[in-house]
Amino acid sequence: MMESKLVLGDAFELIKSIPDYSIDLILTSPPYGIGKEYESRCKSIEEYMLIYAPICAECVRVLKPTGAICWETANWISRDEETGSRTIVPLEFPYFERFRSLGMRLRNRIVWVHRTTAYNGAKKIFTPSHETILWMTKSDEYAFNLTEGVRIRQKDPDKIYHVLRGGHPVVRKAIPEGIDPGDVWDIPFGSKSRERLDHPAQYPEALCRRCIDCFSDPGDLVLDPFAGVGTTLKVAKDLGRKYLGFEKEAHYFNQAVERLNGIDRKG
Repeated sequence: MMESKLVLGDAFELIKSIPDYSIDLILTSPPYGIGKEYESRCKSIEEYMLIYAPICAECVRVLKPTGAICWETANWISRDEETGSRTIVPLEFPYFERFRSLGMRLRNRIVWVHRTTAYNGAKKIFTPSHETILWMTKSDEYAFNLTEGVRIRQKDPDKIYHVLRGGHPVVRKAIPEGIDPGDVWDIPFGSKSRERLDHPAQYPEALCRRCIDCFSDPGDLVLDPFAGVGTTLKVAKDLGRKYLGFEKEAHYFNQAVERLNGIDRKG
């Protein structure tokens, strides 16, 4: 039985050591190939997918038949140095096609609204304020737990709702335990969030908590091949899951280790 651990090294090589059908949930956000300090800049989306397509296949290989993948992405962006023209490709599109070719089944395209207002200076476009999670399963048998931590509370629990059902008016009260959050998740995560570290692509614990709580069960094994500062792993541990993570940058690896050990450098 695999034990929880975070490993310093290259995900493309380390994932090859994981046995087939051993992971219950993969929750990750791959590099976007846009030249951040931990990645190389790809000249085309085709070049990008040539690099990352193999790890998609490895993820499907290690996933249990009842397992799920949550693949969080934003945009691949290229800028022509001569004209300044930008090419923008939503990474969910090529990743969806890749995973579909491997037999994965899309259950929901979840829109995470992060409400970040800062942008990189581009003009004549709206400020990007969301990213996308492809929630996919390997079969029709998978975990889906609408726990209290997954549901959202209605704003007025005492309100009476008048709705139409079958063309007839129906009086309905608010649901005390909360409602299905839908596929648009409003989870703000700005630069001043207390849990923010210095990783430029960090996502919030609340986002991970909803995914892990809903798409896995206690005791399951959660994999993040691009662990960064360890958010997925920390939340998996907090929720009673086992975890496995890979991170190639020592700086982020060390921050992840501290978080897993309960060390809070922000006081």
